[in-house]
Amino acid sequence: MNLSLADKFVIVLLVCSLWSPGMPAQANEAINNQTVTLEKLAYFLTPEGDNIQLHPGSYQLNPLTDSLQVSPTGGETPPVQLAITMDTHDQDLPEPMAVSVPGVPESDSSDRHVLAMLLPGGLVYEAVGTYSGIRPRDIDPQSLITDPMKIYLEKPVHFLSPDGDGLEVQPGIYS
Repeated sequence: MNLSLADKFVIVLLVCSLWSPGMPAQANEAINNQTVTLEKLAYFLTPEGDNIQLHPGSYQLNPLTDSLQVSPTGGETPPVQLAITMDTHDQDLPEPMAVSVPGVPESDSSDRHVLAMLLPGGLVYEAVGTYSGIRPRDIDPQSLITDPMKIYLEKPVHFLSPDGDGLEVQPGIYS
């Protein structure tokens, strides 16, 4: 069976919600579907291309038109916006669901951390960060793509949506 990245997010989230050995039941109930927890420092890009650090802690995710707003749950620091790529999922969700997927040690994804917001209707906002820092811009993004099912858009691209409205896709990596 070949699962999409969005399907893997949902499976990870469901497994984590059903089996969480170190967390009391009351703490699980306090976390809503739009809250994620980072266990260690991760670096992400803003829509403007600037590097930003997200420190360990809980964050509320909110999808914006062209970015993902990340707000610390403590409220002591202001929210930030992360650059996103968009994907699709085929889950039947009644409300948005935030997912945090850390890299798997000793694998190709060990330095990656993905924050995603799965929306009802099938759209996924993905922000991909790293633990070691964001690579310099002088690296050709096309050379970093090893999956033949992905492309890199250097500039915004305009499409017609299925309902005939205009849709602008921002620069980034897409499936």
